Amino acid sequence: MAARRRAMAALGAAVAGVLLSGCHVQGTVDVLSTEGASLDLLVSDFTFECVPSSEPLASVRLEPGPDVLGSATCHVSGRMPLSSLGFSDFHASAVGEYWTFDGALNSNRGGWPDDEIEVRFPGDVLESNQGTIRGRSLLLNPARLTSGQIRVVTLNRPGPANWVVAAAAGGVAGIVLTILLASLIRWLNPPRPVLPAPVDAEADAPDPQAPTRDSERPPVDPTGTAPERPVIDHAWFATPGGEPSLAGPAPPVDATASVDHSIWASPEDR
Repeated sequence: MAARRRAMAALGAAVAGVLLSGCHVQGTVDVLSTEGASLDLLVSDFTFECVPSSEPLASVRLEPGPDVLGSATCHVSGRMPLSSLGFSDFHASAVGEYWTFDGALNSNRGGWPDDEIEVRFPGDVLESNQGTIRGRSLLLNPARLTSGQIRVVTLNRPGPANWVVAAAAGGVAGIVLTILLASLIRWLNPPRPVLPAPVDAEADAPDPQAPTRDSERPPVDPTGTAPERPVIDHAWFATPGGEPSLAGPAPPVDATASVDHSIWASPEDR
């Protein structure tokens, strides 16, 4: 166990040296718990000795990688504590479904690689004061950190937070309960059938005393002769004040008879 701890300390220092050296790094860091992470990094332009570890219990392995553009690379893989990844002070806590990471980085960060490293978590990243959040991943560039402090809050599992699931389940349950309650009310109180209005037989029966159109018509003469036209009395056109004269026509007026126009002259000229 002592040999294993010494090997892990040596390899942890080597990985920290990778982050602090002026090399180029690409790859991923998978956070497995609040204490440890799994590394899969390919380092180029390195200045440390990249040799396989002779310790069989070593959790971090350094081995030569493929040449990239004529430059040798070193493949760093395995598991190591999060506190060994360039932190001078590191704290992690788990509360319910949330993981919180707080760390102070080493003060000497001038030679850190100017490359983007993807740090992946089991659940979505909810908050971070450094890097770019993309779902379950946090993209960090060690050379472009805005401060010496890192604070990250994530979920410890895939999927939404429990309160989101509970709220969605509560909404669905409320809808289903409302439908069931409405169905139960309709079943207990079925709608009454609409009956037709009662018919008043006496009101709708025809009145035998009432005249009909046939009774209003004049009777038809069975002999087929046309009825006589009624005599219309025009006496009301006569001039009132006397009986109509039965004498003959008035005698004609002599148009050649002289007419006395003196009535139109003034009294002095008469």
